[in-house]
Amino acid sequence: MRSSGEAFEYLTRLKTLLEYLGVSDCNMEEGSMRCEANVDVRPKGGERVGGVVEIKNVGSITGVRRAIDYEFERQRDLVESGGTVERETRRWNDDKQRTTLMRTKEEVHDYRYFPEPDLVPVVITDEQIERIRASLPELPLARQLRYITVYGLSEYDAGVLTMQQAAAEFYEACTALYDKPKVVCNWIMGELFRLMKERRLGFDALTVTPESLVGMIKLMDSGTISGTIGKIVIEEMVATGRPAEAIVAEKGLVQISDVGELQQIIGTVLEQHSKPVADYRGGNERTFGFLVGQVMKATKGKANPKLVNELLHKMLGT
Repeated sequence: MRSSGEAFEYLTRLKTLLEYLGVSDCNMEEGSMRCEANVDVRPKGGERVGGVVEIKNVGSITGVRRAIDYEFERQRDLVESGGTVERETRRWNDDKQRTTLMRTKEEVHDYRYFPEPDLVPVVITDEQIERIRASLPELPLARQLRYITVYGLSEYDAGVLTMQQAAAEFYEACTALYDKPKVVCNWIMGELFRLMKERRLGFDALTVTPESLVGMIKLMDSGTISGTIGKIVIEEMVATGRPAEAIVAEKGLVQISDVGELQQIIGTVLEQHSKPVADYRGGNERTFGFLVGQVMKATKGKANPKLVNELLHKMLGT
């Protein structure tokens, strides 16, 4: 490998693969997975100019990338100043974002390797290999390709969703209930992931179920709530685990689609903002968005956006 980015990509994909296979939870912070990077520098297209440095005590895949970047800079600066990179083992200090010397590297003969007499050879037959292969689940890259070809997702979206097996399972549970895979993807990768990150939640601690997320999306389809209100509702769902219908009913978040009521609100907004109205009628179309925003603000986001646009154009005479 020639960069920290390649190492990061390899470890990320390896972690995902092992999780899909059920081999390990791959939690580096808890010691379920370890990585000790070996780094050396060389001129582009040339040979190594010093010893290989092994980096220990790295607690995350992101930490591996940072440790490699730091060690590359340290070794390059050392060589360019006329020094020599010694063969040694260094410790990564995540707080200080630097490596420190642990010990000089032993030679092979220092380890005094010898055969382990209590470990017998294990012979694996072709039949065993085929049986195991047949029992494997759908692996990450195959699932990513299916999301692209079957669900019509972008390579990026499919990659993000399949990177965590739990995220992929959640997504598929939603699409089984609601046949609009791109809409589901947008809500999961947008608001749901954002809220989970803010609260440091994994899918194991998430109280929002596929059924409740789909229920919220269907409320938007029916015109009961708007997309703006949907963001408020999903935040409450993540915080409490309650279904969307109950939250909307309790907080009075039903979308306003009554033409007469909206005309009255729009009329008030136009009276309060005579200058933007004049600017719009004078050819400044950007002020239309401002007026829409004021209507949404006046209704606390509950107005039907499509109907607001239609009525506002009509009342402005455009």
